[in-house]
Amino acid sequence: MAPRRRCRAATRCSPGCCCGFSLFPWLFSVYLLAQAASIPIYGKLADLYGRKPVLLAGVTIFLAGSALCGISWNMAALIAFRGLQGVGAGAILPIAMTVVGDLYTVTERARIQGWLSAVWGVSAVIGPAIGGLFAQYLSWRWIFYVNLPIGAVAAFIVATRLREQVVRRPHKLDLAGSALVFAGTSLLVFGLLEGGVRWPSACYLAARRSGASPPPACCWERGSGCRRPR
Repeated sequence: MAPRRRCRAATRCSPGCCCGFSLFPWLFSVYLLAQAASIPIYGKLADLYGRKPVLLAGVTIFLAGSALCGISWNMAALIAFRGLQGVGAGAILPIAMTVVGDLYTVTERARIQGWLSAVWGVSAVIGPAIGGLFAQYLSWRWIFYVNLPIGAVAAFIVATRLREQVVRRPHKLDLAGSALVFAGTSLLVFGLLEGGVRWPSACYLAARRSGASPPPACCWERGSGCRRPR
């Protein structure tokens, strides 16, 4: 009975049960990939425009991705919206840590970091259990919908309580470096995830290119950046 229930849940997100489960690892990988690729951009934007607007933008993008994940009509759409969710998540944790560094002294940061780590540890234990209850008794869509009220409250608190003084400094976004990181990591992730499906054709080429192409490109990009006048 349980396998049938899981199969029916998968068919709500994908055209077929087998096709949905074959794409299942991408739900996690595309989120982490988008998050990792967007963190450097958000860090530079926070230096340019301040922590508060960047953090609010990240929360907004994350909530939009959560809402779209909840209304996904197949597995491909769910994966795409998870990527959007990851783009927003790239601003939440790093900028929150930066805000802690701005608000608290060196002696107070250890205590605050301990609180944040405790929240992370508790949520890592309770979150999967609550998600399982939603999937079992309500709908898997509520795994994403539950982010909306919590995120809205968090955004309201940041918008009304966070005060900062932005000091504008000349900066330049490293878009080329971020694009190279995203491209290389994407090819590597594609090679690892599709290795058991279409190995060694397209997957092998993607993994090989991920190891061969981005390093020379990064060396060229960093070298050209070093030659720019400061």
